[in-house]
Amino acid sequence: TVLNHYAEQDSTEPVRAFHPNIALVQKYFKTFYIGDLIGDDNKKTTKDDDQALNDEIEQLRQKAIAK
Repeated sequence: TVLNHYAEQDSTEPVRAFHPNIALVQKYFKTFYIGDLIGDDNKKTTKDDDQALNDEIEQLRQKAIAK
C-alpha cells in the first residue's frame, strides 16, 4: 500500500496527489502527525522509484476525477 511504501519517508507528494485540498487535509491529519523527516540515510527507495509511484498515483487520481 502507499502508506507502507512511504513508512519512515516523506509522503508529501503522494498525500497531495490523493488530496488536492491540502488545507482540509492538514485540518484532519494533525492527529496523524508523527514528526519531521530528518535526513534520508535510511531511505528505502530511489528517487526513480519515488517518481514512478508518484506518477502512478497521479494517473489514478486523474482517472478517479474523470469518473
